[in-house]
Amino acid sequence: MPSLGIPLFKALASPWQPLQVDDDAMQLRSSFLLVQHCLSTCVASLDANEASVFGTNIGSATRHNKIYDHMARQVLFPRIISSIHQWNVQAPCLDMIEFLDSFLSADLVQAILTEYILPRLEHHVRICQNVSDVECVHDWLLPWRGHFEAKFAQQVYPIMRETLARTIINWHPNDLSIFPVLLPWKDVWTPEDFAVFTHKHIVKKLIRVLNREFEINPKAQELEPLEWILAWHHVLPDRQFVALLEAEFFTKWLKVLAEWIRQNPSSAPREILAWYLGWKSFFEEHELLVEERICMQFHGALQLMQCIQQASQLPGLKALPSTYEDALLRGKKRVAPVNPKHAVHDVNMRDVVEEYAQLHNIEFVPRHKNQDGQQIYGFGKQHIVIDHSLVFIETSKGKFEPIDVDELVKRA
Repeated sequence: MPSLGIPLFKALASPWQPLQVDDDAMQLRSSFLLVQHCLSTCVASLDANEASVFGTNIGSATRHNKIYDHMARQVLFPRIISSIHQWNVQAPCLDMIEFLDSFLSADLVQAILTEYILPRLEHHVRICQNVSDVECVHDWLLPWRGHFEAKFAQQVYPIMRETLARTIINWHPNDLSIFPVLLPWKDVWTPEDFAVFTHKHIVKKLIRVLNREFEINPKAQELEPLEWILAWHHVLPDRQFVALLEAEFFTKWLKVLAEWIRQNPSSAPREILAWYLGWKSFFEEHELLVEERICMQFHGALQLMQCIQQASQLPGLKALPSTYEDALLRGKKRVAPVNPKHAVHDVNMRDVVEEYAQLHNIEFVPRHKNQDGQQIYGFGKQHIVIDHSLVFIETSKGKFEPIDVDELVKRA
């Protein structure tokens, strides 16, 4: 039967374009399904008691579905392979696979996927030359994940990381167009693979910006380079991002503050406090004070500022991380408290209020009462509550309203 049927089916398949699921495709499928039904009806199984004439003359290697698969390979595969070789990988092709899956065996469809589709995808990922090419890779590659999940992880994603690294070699952090290129892969690659990639190819460029293009200058502060860095919050793994700020920003920031205090041991405390509050507000606006290790830097700054009032020796800064790698290692070793977010906020704002009280010789003490579970403090003649980064003043018995710290000082 194959020797008779194959030439006829080749003629029937001649108008068929494999990448198009049209009337010719449907007619071809109907014909193959008819042959499949005929084979399953007419060709006997090996253990049949009464083998038909087909069963006595056809070897076991070509019985039933094997005859059908043989015919499909001979008739369809040459046309499918030719179409795949001419296929633009950015054009839809999944419809062809779904169509073939409706009448071919799973083994044949899998052979098409692994022997012909996958190599084409790998090749086109590898030959991307610039960012504009890489930017759209996820659009045409990731729809194939359902067919290649394991093989993508083993074969294609490593190539993708090599290609992406090559195309962004001249990238500068002021170019935020990298986000739509990189972000689609964050939830596709494993967290470990994504972290290794950003560590090698992103963080080093961010460090270079902080070292060469950004200066902490209390008299004339330029923030734009820092904004480029902060844009990576929630893109970089948290441990990398915090370590980057801890070592490459806050170490320098605290040293600038310490030098400022050394040069002005008994003057300009109001100016220094305003500078501190400005930076704290800046980091709050960028939603960064939820990070415990960043809050710790502001607490360290308060300790330095208290030296102005106490006339004590400035604490040493040798314990600060000197490099990003050092901060990254420390972050791995630290164990965060169960719920650090609120506690660190409260400590910082309470210390700010206490600093204001010392600057203006205002009594600041806890009272033996609370408001909705919050500690009430006496600030001069006023009663206040500190909730996260906000201060509330008692305007009438049991009623508290938010107030700015400067205004609080005036009312004290």
